[in-house]
Amino acid sequence: MERNGCYYRSTVESKKGLTLLELIISITIISIFALTASALFISSIDAYTEYQEENYLFRRAAYAMEIIVSNIRKSKFLLIPTGGLTPSNRNRDILAISAGIDNDGDGRIDEDVGEDMTSDGESGIILYDDNGNGLIDERNLKNDDEQGAVNEEQCNGVDDDGDGFIDEDLSADMNEDGFSGIYLFDDDDDGNIDEGVPADDDEDGNQDEDPPDPLIYYIDSNNNTLIEKKIDSITADVITREIASGVQGFNVSYQPLLQGEPLLVIKMQVKDKKGNVLNFFEQVYPRNLEEKDGERNR
Repeated sequence: MERNGCYYRSTVESKKGLTLLELIISITIISIFALTASALFISSIDAYTEYQEENYLFRRAAYAMEIIVSNIRKSKFLLIPTGGLTPSNRNRDILAISAGIDNDGDGRIDEDVGEDMTSDGESGIILYDDNGNGLIDERNLKNDDEQGAVNEEQCNGVDDDGDGFIDEDLSADMNEDGFSGIYLFDDDDDGNIDEGVPADDDEDGNQDEDPPDPLIYYIDSNNNTLIEKKIDSITADVITREIASGVQGFNVSYQPLLQGEPLLVIKMQVKDKKGNVLNFFEQVYPRNLEEKDGERNR
């Protein structure tokens, strides 16, 4: 542009917008990027959710094993496996121990049992195959291990009948000394010795008021869950809860008096939705079967 004999460059340039075709192409490209990013984001969220579900499944199973191990160590009685030394007796898909309930509220646990140890009117635990022979409640109610002999054990932390199990079939006089409590001991610290009947094991004037209460672990095969069931032997109240899911296998093996001490081997197999399998394994010494914490043994 000429002005007063001089030439100037115009600062205003021509501006041109996108054509319709260019606009469509641009929008298409942006949409492709957006869809790709969205798919990646959703895939990441799904993968994270799947990881969280798998992690929760396995962490829950590990915690279930911790619960079982802890309860075994505290328990005074092993109820299942029981019944002899054959593989079918010692290797089971179920575990039952005493739950540690203080039925009579005296601060002591499982200190006064009857001839029917679980006080349910049946041999062993009612509705369970205690000795693994395929039969349920097939014997006399006094036959707590369903193995024929009755009341063949004394409550002393010793395998009296030589079947590898400890204190699994007691009489109403738990130590079978013919006296209330322990002979020549003042069991209840009231200044009197052996003042009750033989079936009054804690000398409190009552009989059979604090038996072992079954705490049972088994697989619910319909839902692949591990169940914990607690039965109050006095009130017959039952509390059931699921403690692990995705459970494909649960095995309990009793090793009698290995190196002088009983041993329980617990195995559990858990599988997630993708088929990943994790195996859990624990060996537990149920020391309280022998020691009977808080009890006087003679």
